[in-house]
Amino acid sequence: MIYLYHGSGAGDILLDREPLSTDQWGRLRQSVCKLLKSRKLVQAAEILETVPFRLFEATNGFNDEFSVLYVNAPFELYNRLVEQYAEPQNKIAFRHIAETMTEVGPYIRFIVANLNTDSPETVSSPNLDITSDIVERALSDAERLIHSQGAVAQIRRGVACQKAGRIGHGSNGFDGFIHFLSVRSVQSVSYFNF
Repeated sequence: MIYLYHGSGAGDILLDREPLSTDQWGRLRQSVCKLLKSRKLVQAAEILETVPFRLFEATNGFNDEFSVLYVNAPFELYNRLVEQYAEPQNKIAFRHIAETMTEVGPYIRFIVANLNTDSPETVSSPNLDITSDIVERALSDAERLIHSQGAVAQIRRGVACQKAGRIGHGSNGFDGFIHFLSVRSVQSVSYFNF
């Protein structure tokens, strides 16, 4: 977890609950973005608009009560936030977000990003040398079913397509299809022998 903004007080955080409904949070966020833009704090407004922060009530070991802007970020977003935080002008942007949010809403003590290690890495579909309606349907089904049932069934489908000659070999063929499936799943394809 990275602290993008740290107000005063102890640094430990125990997230409690989200105090606002989705609609209320959306309106508050929109109002803060509008206020940031009116003050020519465009970078801060852009960060608040594009990062899917959620507002949480929180406490710490001293029973302090405060609010936290929190995002459970997939790898690419987390990496982008770490890179942004390294630039001095962005550290100031996060401070402007916290101060402006506090001005019109709850007291924001922290803005944090947590790396979401539970979600599989997202990759784009491979470009296959040979395509057909069956292959396109298999890829579409794979994307949908990987999220609900894992990749093993889809790898078996890929093997069947390859054996039937519907998918070629190499990085744009069967190997690309298997790579696509493996990185979309938390399971490793390297454990399977084809």
